[in-house]
Amino acid sequence: MLAGGSNCVYASIDEGANWQKIANQTPGGMGADKVMTKCDEFYVGNYYGLFYSPDKGKSWREITGGIRRDGFLDDDGDKVMVKTIRAFVLVESALYLGASTGVFVSTNIRRKLETIE
Repeated sequence: MLAGGSNCVYASIDEGANWQKIANQTPGGMGADKVMTKCDEFYVGNYYGLFYSPDKGKSWREITGGIRRDGFLDDDGDKVMVKTIRAFVLVESALYLGASTGVFVSTNIRRKLETIE
């Protein structure tokens, strides 16, 4: 089980009885808004993309190639460019992802995503 925090990711291997911090800094430097596990693989989605860990959170790789960035103004009026991940799901060998700029699919997970028209 995974749980996202404001700047860290937690994992539990005993149905939530105990939790261990597995990442002191969330991938992309923002909160872990969406989290998912598949076997020993972890997935975290946030404002800066979707990130994949093949080693239970020790290392992370961004897997949102192909997603356009979207912009908003921060509290100081500066434009911030992000790849906001709204939702994602793995179905067999395909990754489906909803972002602020569209819906995407990858049939080769951890590679470039293609836009669903």
